Amino acid sequence: MSSLFRAFPVLLAVLALASSAAAQSITVTSKFPDRVVKLRPDAESPYTISYADCLANDTFTFESLAVSYSGYNLEVWAGTSVDCTAYESRYGSAPTCWQVYSQAAQYDKPTITLRVQDIIAQNKTTDATNGPGSGTATDCDTSGASATQTATLYFMLVDGSGNTVGTGSTYEAKYDLLGPSPPTGLSAGIGENRLIVGWSTIPTASDLLGYKIYCDPAPGTTSPANTPMAADGGADASVDGGGGAAGAAGAAGAAGSTGAAGATSTGGAAGAAGAAGAAGSTGSGNPDCPSSVLVPGARPDSAYLCGSTSGKLAKEITAKGLSNGVSYAVAIATTDTVGNTGVLSAVVCGTPQPVDDFFELYRRAGGKGGGGFCSISHGQQKGLLVLLFAPLLALGLRRWRRRR
Repeated sequence: MSSLFRAFPVLLAVLALASSAAAQSITVTSKFPDRVVKLRPDAESPYTISYADCLANDTFTFESLAVSYSGYNLEVWAGTSVDCTAYESRYGSAPTCWQVYSQAAQYDKPTITLRVQDIIAQNKTTDATNGPGSGTATDCDTSGASATQTATLYFMLVDGSGNTVGTGSTYEAKYDLLGPSPPTGLSAGIGENRLIVGWSTIPTASDLLGYKIYCDPAPGTTSPANTPMAADGGADASVDGGGGAAGAAGAAGAAGSTGAAGATSTGGAAGAAGAAGAAGSTGSGNPDCPSSVLVPGARPDSAYLCGSTSGKLAKEITAKGLSNGVSYAVAIATTDTVGNTGVLSAVVCGTPQPVDDFFELYRRAGGKGGGGFCSISHGQQKGLLVLLFAPLLALGLRRWRRRR
């Protein structure tokens, strides 16, 4: 009996220690994180990390509540379809989670700020070159995917051996860094100071929002670019969909051919040029209108934007502000609901030409009107009405004679 009493204090100490460990916790109290960049409207998934958010080095800031945290590290790890509380997921021979935050727990209501570039980078070691702070703008390109991805953020208290203690919290971080694939089967029709580009195959991505068209030469110029976009994501190019710098590699393949586009005298778009095939390993891949800046499979440079349209079911787009008689290389990219722009399509060619509309032909034939029915004189109105209704009167007279 006496031995039982002697062991009782030890038992109480063990129970107290276990109770203390069970009470340790870190709880995220904010439903949504604060961000540096301006939030998009609710319809545009404002908390999904976009390409522009990544280039801007946006941050997620969470308010939290820590209990019995003294002596532990407050850490945040990210992973996809994996439990980051498991030691092997973080420090094993082939880690599947990556650390995005680490600091000694010091407050009961800590504010936790995470860099989105660290979330995107997915650097799965915590040595001197990886871990929190190691994500860069380059990771915005190399980690890009046109479909929305999810990384689960694990907020946890960790002891000196790397083991988790108590309970933690999670947050589902979503990111989408690239617009949908471009349309295929492009053809270019001509107009006056414009080109009308259509496509035969519409992308099927659920987040497709619209289309952009890019022209080389750029609007306002008549000479094509002679410097390719930076292939390493440097500052040589202002990549659309983010405003920052990024590069991309063109896809290799055989160059396609384009047909000639014929002019029309009835207004609107003219005959369509043939669609281009797959891009070559460098440049546009279209020998009829070579371009060093419109590279199929590359992110477009916003300096060459020459038109846009919304609607996922659109099948054509107009490039405006062009010069008649100048040969243009043009390509299409898509946009999505979070503001991303996709990669460029195959390149097609076109040359805007003067187009004679009805009133130009009318004036050339001696008409004196100013371009509208109301500008025609009273006497001319009578003559014009006779011309318009004469065929109807003749048809009615013929039918009346047949009845007789």
